[in-house]
Amino acid sequence: MVAAIAGIRTLKSVVQDIIYRANTTGFVIDVLILLVFCGLCLLIYIRKIRSIPLVIGIILLVLLILSYVQFGGVLGATEYNIMGLGVIFVLAYSRKQLVFMMIMYVLLTVAANLDLRYDGFLTQSFFKYNSTSLDNYLTTLLTLLL
Repeated sequence: MVAAIAGIRTLKSVVQDIIYRANTTGFVIDVLILLVFCGLCLLIYIRKIRSIPLVIGIILLVLLILSYVQFGGVLGATEYNIMGLGVIFVLAYSRKQLVFMMIMYVLLTVAANLDLRYDGFLTQSFFKYNSTSLDNYLTTLLTLLL
């Protein structure tokens, strides 16, 4: 159910990308995220998998961090994608897997925020502007609390 809701939300992003002619990078990232969620829904529906494999969590984490950086941090609404990913992790993974995923989640979010803060490689590759340091601080704090 969580994957289906996430897929519908991502479909909305893809439609917005098409309507508003978003940049190519954002569109590709959104389509890849949509394909992951649709694939999960299909595999769960036909009973090929019973839960979300760990590798899928890692793929989603990387794609959503790239989306986060592409939008310059919390410019727009992408911080909610990062928070939603944490919720998916909590719902989808057992204790050992969850610890691993949450450590990766925190480390990649902090790395993305540091990159954004200091005009790093990822920021320059995806976006020309940074969000404010307060936005980055609040997103990192909420990630750590989660």
